[in-house]
Amino acid sequence: MKVTLNQKVLVHLLAYVRYADRDVAPLPVTQQGIADALRVRRSHVTLALQALERRGLAVHRTMRVLGGTRRKQAYSLTPHGYERAREAEAGLASMPVVLLEEPPREVVLGRVHEHLGAAYTLRDLLAAVRPDGVLDPSRLNAPGALG
Repeated sequence: MKVTLNQKVLVHLLAYVRYADRDVAPLPVTQQGIADALRVRRSHVTLALQALERRGLAVHRTMRVLGGTRRKQAYSLTPHGYERAREAEAGLASMPVVLLEEPPREVVLGRVHEHLGAAYTLRDLLAAVRPDGVLDPSRLNAPGALG
């Protein structure tokens, strides 16, 4: 099973639903913030967000970003997007991935933290999952850290 960038973005935005109606947004809901958190190119995030907006799953507003002086586009989930993100989260958590270690082994993504001995969130792990379903632990940031 493959992990798409659209799925990763949906799950990422799920953690920031409380900012949808606020006047100020955190950096991780901007294109660059999403790209940094998921460790992908901003241009790829732009295309994913455009696709999610066309499907009515995400919307953007121009707003002030915490710690910044300039206004930026901030993205949030629509109610339908929230439902789809929850579905994606559940599906991804139960998805088998190949954990790149010696020897490589297949593990359910939602239980990888048990094998790594650290409290990684699904969002943390998704940043390290390649499109072919291989999770490379060397790509992981510290547990719970964004970026």
